[in-house]
Amino acid sequence: MVRFLSPVALSHLEAFSYWLRSAVEGWDIALPKDEVVEVGKEYPRFQLYQRGVPVGLVDSPIAALERIGDSKLLEEYLRIVTEDPDDQVA
Repeated sequence: MVRFLSPVALSHLEAFSYWLRSAVEGWDIALPKDEVVEVGKEYPRFQLYQRGVPVGLVDSPIAALERIGDSKLLEEYLRIVTEDPDDQVA
């Protein structure tokens, strides 16, 4: 069974792609061409690339970062996505 990819999830993948390219040299993702996703999943599978070479299909930004294997990069991503923008000290 499948469902359509939400615009929010697609926007998140676009933002993740931009962040990944700027955060670490040589890594990128291909945004999914199909806009359907399996029920129970937030994202469709998408391709992870290192220096333009396909590394493999992953199911989420977290899975992509785990595949890259940089724990500091993963920690930074988790901090960004869980950070409360209203909890900033001016």
